[in-house]
Amino acid sequence: MALDSCPIITTIHEIRGAGIYADDQEESTDRLIKVIRADTRGASSAQQIEYVMADVSFYMMSRKLELARFEVSNPTLTACKLKHKKMFSSIIGLTNAELCTYIIDKALNKKYLYTQFTRLVDLIGDIEGLIIDQVDALGRDGRQINVSLPNITFLPHIDQLIIYNPTALEQTTNKIIDYINKLNVNSILAAPIVTKLRPVPPFRPTVPLDSISQWADDLAPTDTVSGYLLDMKKMMSREMLVATYVNEIEKYHCDVINHMTAIYLTCKLLVDGLVSRA
Repeated sequence: MALDSCPIITTIHEIRGAGIYADDQEESTDRLIKVIRADTRGASSAQQIEYVMADVSFYMMSRKLELARFEVSNPTLTACKLKHKKMFSSIIGLTNAELCTYIIDKALNKKYLYTQFTRLVDLIGDIEGLIIDQVDALGRDGRQINVSLPNITFLPHIDQLIIYNPTALEQTTNKIIDYINKLNVNSILAAPIVTKLRPVPPFRPTVPLDSISQWADDLAPTDTVSGYLLDMKKMMSREMLVATYVNEIEKYHCDVINHMTAIYLTCKLLVDGLVSRA
């Protein structure tokens, strides 16, 4: 088999040419996240740990290479049937939306976004508790207080919804940003703090999920080696289109996680100010 027609070589070229695997500096920088590790009272002591998120890229690369290696192994019809079942039985018949959820559950590392979000919400609860304590204490002293505490509510199970729905992630993060920006507590702080956090931009995928063709992949392939290989390539093609969409969701998660870290540190400054005034 000539090198230029080898499925493995072709797949490697496709992976690198499409930027599937984060193997260059620019791609790694785009996927670098900074997450808060220590839940401490002081903003200056909140530890930031750096990670590079490229789990979906690895999933895509592994799937494509697995099929390519199988193709060059001169498989029998029996082997093709087994490989077909192993690789694709879980996704046959799924809609694009269902396939997207499947890949997110299979490949996307959800813990960083979930942890960052829940810590941020918990910290907002701490801020509100400290504000109420300060207002009560100053009110008992007969002092006039100019404090603005906006309302903020979240949808049920929002900590899970934001993982699968980029629009919900954008709207929820911006709701938190709007809350912090409108929070007016300088009158009870030891030193005023200006909060002008920028909003999270919307998720704009290169290929929207609803633009990906939805074709029937639940029809039995032709009962030959070539028939099974062709069917597996067709299903792989569709899976990779949806996986590319999920890969962009992962990049968006990286952007929002870093945004949440900035929000968290701003909230920590508010906590420091409230604690030092207590």
